[in-house]
Amino acid sequence: MSANNIYVLGIGINKYESESISDLGECEKDIENLKAILIEKLSIPEENYKLLKGKEATREGSIETFKNHFAQLKEGDVALMNYSGHGSWEFANKEFINAGLEPEGGYFESIVPVDARKNGTRNIADKEIRWLVNQMQYDKHGNFKNIHFTAILDCCHSGSMIRYEEEKVRVRKEVGKNIRDPRPISELIGPYEEMLMAEKVAKGTRDLIISEGISLPDVNYISLTGCSPLQTSTEVEEQGGVFTASLIKALKNNPYGNRFPTYAELYSTTRAILKNSSTNVQTPQFEYAGDVSPHDCFLLHGDKQLASLPTLSKEDGKWKIGLGAIHGVTFSPTKPTLVNVYEPADLSNPIGKVKTIGIEVEFSPVIEVTAALNTNKTYLAEFAGVKMPLHIQQAGAPSSVEQEVRDKLNSPIYKPFFQFDKRADYMLKLTEEGLKIYQELKSGEKFILGVKSHSEKAIEFMVSWLQRIAKWEQLKGIDAPTNSKLSQGDFKLSFSCPNYDYSQKHFELPNALGEKGSSVFRTKVSYDQELGGKPFILGLKSQSSHGVYSYLFHLDRYFGISQVYENFNNPVSMDGQVELYDSSLKNKVLGIADDNLDSVLNTYLLILSKKALNIPQAVEQDGMNGILGKFLSLEEMEVYMKASKDKSLRSDGDVRAFGSPQANWTMIRLELEVVREKFKG
Repeated sequence: MSANNIYVLGIGINKYESESISDLGECEKDIENLKAILIEKLSIPEENYKLLKGKEATREGSIETFKNHFAQLKEGDVALMNYSGHGSWEFANKEFINAGLEPEGGYFESIVPVDARKNGTRNIADKEIRWLVNQMQYDKHGNFKNIHFTAILDCCHSGSMIRYEEEKVRVRKEVGKNIRDPRPISELIGPYEEMLMAEKVAKGTRDLIISEGISLPDVNYISLTGCSPLQTSTEVEEQGGVFTASLIKALKNNPYGNRFPTYAELYSTTRAILKNSSTNVQTPQFEYAGDVSPHDCFLLHGDKQLASLPTLSKEDGKWKIGLGAIHGVTFSPTKPTLVNVYEPADLSNPIGKVKTIGIEVEFSPVIEVTAALNTNKTYLAEFAGVKMPLHIQQAGAPSSVEQEVRDKLNSPIYKPFFQFDKRADYMLKLTEEGLKIYQELKSGEKFILGVKSHSEKAIEFMVSWLQRIAKWEQLKGIDAPTNSKLSQGDFKLSFSCPNYDYSQKHFELPNALGEKGSSVFRTKVSYDQELGGKPFILGLKSQSSHGVYSYLFHLDRYFGISQVYENFNNPVSMDGQVELYDSSLKNKVLGIADDNLDSVLNTYLLILSKKALNIPQAVEQDGMNGILGKFLSLEEMEVYMKASKDKSLRSDGDVRAFGSPQANWTMIRLELEVVREKFKG
């Protein structure tokens, strides 16, 4: 990516015009400091960089500058918006709640312009920013212009409206009265009122007009923000915002050579630096949506990194590897494991080793370091959990191909996932035609995927799919720790779906199925193709006095992993109940789409914790939907690679102190076996 193709808008506000909004001191310095490091590293032309500071950053000025500055962007360009100042929230209006875009009692997050509250001036709401991004990325015909958009926001997004100053620390959160009332939809910039009027017109006529009412404009974006919606973002006098300073430090100390870190790497490193430099409970957030990937390098400065090792960093005074139970790590809690450590820019030679023992939900604690490591740096660890046995079978391919495949599998990126074993359940067959993956089942070999090529690209493609299969098997294979502080009486997982005779199939776990102490439960659900699939609901009830935090993952038969529920900020309190998953809201049902199959297995993995989890390192990955069981040509493989959207990482593992040998987490695996069966009613 050329620096000439990068455009930046920075908005920083120290002093607000309204007396009801407390002043800040370092926000304008934040955007200046980020500008300095980006120009130093990327040589972005001055004319591509626009700053609005203080009185320039009005609501109207910020919106118009966003439109005009980014109107210059062409196909393939990159846009960055950097805001430093107060953040706020307001209750969502009823139109968005009625449209299902916000929950009852939901709210809009917003940034606070310098003239907020003067003469009724409103904040700039997230729905308005979304529309501005949409207008930048799409032409008038709705065609995506392939413009990459990133937002860096150092502000509070919610919480009580207080400001305090102690030991030169300020909170970036506005204060005031009567600012929570939802604004009329007419006061939002964007197409929302027009959508609503179109819906009313459609309902008021007899014309066959289909109206969907209010919807959110399509956007493709990545955002890095200073804290969660329930936390405060702080600044330190003469140093700037804690989040911005940490991010700049991560960019200055970039260990990746000629490329910038990926968004995932930058997020992980920034959060580690922040944890070590601030006593404020402030967890940066990482979000993305649309046709983007967290494996893209920051501002696209460098090639996309499709695979990486977990991070090793020192936080809370302890070294930790960013892989834990939710990533499928199932090492013995008593037997230590020796792990190679690498500099991120050089995976050819390890710089030392660390020993890890036991696991937590999101990380693995280190008990011994045998290398001279810098406590302010982030390293990579050759660590992945239980290795998947894999058989490499030579079946007519050139011997050089076998050597290339083995070299690739033995590289630091892939080596932690595999061990070679002729009795393995998975096999990579090297044939004269190309490369094929098989799974060994009781019924015989099952063909999974193949490519009609021996090229370097084809080898990388197939090995990366083997890695995804290994991740899927790891996650599916984890079991509850035997020494968990969470007992079976602390929670109940409920399942319900309709039967064809209009009754309900309903049970609660762990009481209803399986033997006492087991964490794996299976139930059968009948499916009659003529009567259609069955929607279902998974619910959770807490009976713990401390409450429970949770993730819910779905593992599908295509080796896909999706995170369908999370409550890592607010626990389900004593006697509280939540609906984890309602398949009907996702337009999904239990059924069998493949006419050649008589049964399919859907696996849901519920991770529960007594500790707050914050943002997890999501292990989400796309499955082989559309290519499972196919022998692709090289052209078909390249078309698939171009069309697929990699969603395998949302953020890096959180950090929590490792204390008691008792585990603070447990899990339940619910296997829903859908069986083809004619209803006799």
